[in-house]
Amino acid sequence: MNALNLVGRQVGRLRYQRELTQEELADELQRAGWLITRSGLSKIEGGSVYVPDFRLFYLAHVLDVEVPALLPRIDLSQPIHETMLRFIRNEKRGLVPERPALGSLAPGWLLPRQKELLTEQAWTPHPNPQNRHRRPRPSGWLTPCRKRPTFSA
Repeated sequence: MNALNLVGRQVGRLRYQRELTQEELADELQRAGWLITRSGLSKIEGGSVYVPDFRLFYLAHVLDVEVPALLPRIDLSQPIHETMLRFIRNEKRGLVPERPALGSLAPGWLLPRQKELLTEQAWTPHPNPQNRHRRPRPSGWLTPCRKRPTFSA
């Protein structure tokens, strides 16, 4: 899940409860002063765009709910970072699972073969941190391979 907002699912649920189409809700939001299209609303509901906090007031006004009703219910007795990861995963905003410490158990978000590889060999940081997204994979890491088509003459 690469969600960029927390309100998308609730907006879709509230719209559905009120038996509104995305086009009708977009029209009501435009009448309230937010210039948004049906496509923009679809992206919000799908979580693919960020929603600034001041836009929550437009949504709350048009859907006739309080602003907290737009946010998911969160159990604050649980660790907040892991709770947020259930709703949102965004590398740019630092919401990603943490890498395991060397020698620790691999987290549950890895595939079993990846866990084995992490425990078999030491994970070392990339020598150039600016190119960390180009980090070489450990040997034996599962990668998709493409077979070249063979043509018979």
